Amino acid sequence: MQRLLITGASGFIGKHVLDQLLDHPCEIHAVSRYPCNAPVNVNWHLSDLLVDDPGKLIHDIQPTHLLHMAWDVTHGACWQSDANEAWYQASLRLLDAFIEHGGQRAVVCGTCAEYDWQDGLCNEETTPLSDDTAYARYKCKLLDELKNRPVSWGWARPFWVYGPGEPAEKIVSSTVINLINDQPAICKQPHLQRDMVYVADVAKGLIILLDQMENGIVNLGTGQAVPLLKIMQEVGRQLNRPDLILSSQAPDLHQSPQVVADPQKSENWLGWTCNVNLQDGIMRTIHSIVKSSRDHQTAMDE
Repeated sequence: MQRLLITGASGFIGKHVLDQLLDHPCEIHAVSRYPCNAPVNVNWHLSDLLVDDPGKLIHDIQPTHLLHMAWDVTHGACWQSDANEAWYQASLRLLDAFIEHGGQRAVVCGTCAEYDWQDGLCNEETTPLSDDTAYARYKCKLLDELKNRPVSWGWARPFWVYGPGEPAEKIVSSTVINLINDQPAICKQPHLQRDMVYVADVAKGLIILLDQMENGIVNLGTGQAVPLLKIMQEVGRQLNRPDLILSSQAPDLHQSPQVVADPQKSENWLGWTCNVNLQDGIMRTIHSIVKSSRDHQTAMDE
């Protein structure tokens, strides 16, 4: 039986991974710095990977598979944060301990920010990589190190992930929050088009990648670029507040106008495609935020 260790399991994507592993035939272990409300089938371990030596953790668990998602992804701040180097070093220690104790398959969650976005369409084999940000630079360095380790590996590059549980600053959630509070939502970059992928689909892709043995890099994206203004307008339509969606007329010429995943490899290698379209994904995100808001209000009233 597989014995799976997950880092970043308490994060946005990680929680959806755990949800989809409820019926998976493996022994599941997760690690975080703080206690979490875990599903009954998850063995939770407290450890700070930035500080603690992962050797004891790996020795005690003896995982056969590793899904490494932990990293600093603070909205806006992660691009040039010094934490990127710290997470790079911590990731190397974790990988080396995993391999030393007989680990068989390591899957790491990278990012579409590793690509140079100038070409628009991002292909795993042909698109140049970027070192414009510390976030991208240290992810790419970790990938280079992983390629040279004696272990079966997979590297996923999710695109713009959205859905229930996403940080409040992200485009869908921030728009929903504004509108349910009768506040306008302003699209400051209406000309930009991005590949929006639903979080549960990304979680599914990571699990499928874990079950492979072939080494490789794979995009997790829809292959469709959607204007940011259209995304916000869909939120406005579903909440019956299209009047609160406004747009700026000053385009940011420093941003690549369109960034989209080439989905061919994920389809051909993993048999993975997105099941949730943008309209349904936004609907589910709205329901999650509205429910959370009501629950919070009920708790306050009590």
